[in-house]
Amino acid sequence: MKRTDTIDMLNDLIMICNNRIYIYTYTTNKIDTFDLKAMISNLLTNTKECREVLAQEVKSLGGTVVQGLSSNDVFFRLNKHIKKSILAKNLRLVLISIEFCEYLVIHAYDKAIENSKQQFNADQLMVLMTQKNGIQTNQKKLNVYCEMVS
Repeated sequence: MKRTDTIDMLNDLIMICNNRIYIYTYTTNKIDTFDLKAMISNLLTNTKECREVLAQEVKSLGGTVVQGLSSNDVFFRLNKHIKKSILAKNLRLVLISIEFCEYLVIHAYDKAIENSKQQFNADQLMVLMTQKNGIQTNQKKLNVYCEMVS
């Protein structure tokens, strides 16, 4: 595969990270529940770390790191849903929405890994798999917290 294809795929994941950063920053600024705020802050930190590693890889390939949000309609609707849930003070819906967001991210990583095994070198593939595993771990913690709130 071409270097530009690799850069494009990494930039797609970066845009997803940008969406998550936007959603999680907004959420942590608007909620008051300490433990939920801490959990989402952890997701935010993890997302920023993932984005930085992906950005470094794009730069090392000679590419330009994308700065915007994904035009993916699902993330747009998810963001609107989270905002409405926060305004309604429905933390359970906030949690479910964020959990769904993490599910979408895991799916995007699965797709990138599966469709691009020839595209990525072993180190790049390891980075993606490690990031995906971290996201899955955080999603499981989020799931447990969500069940406790029910």
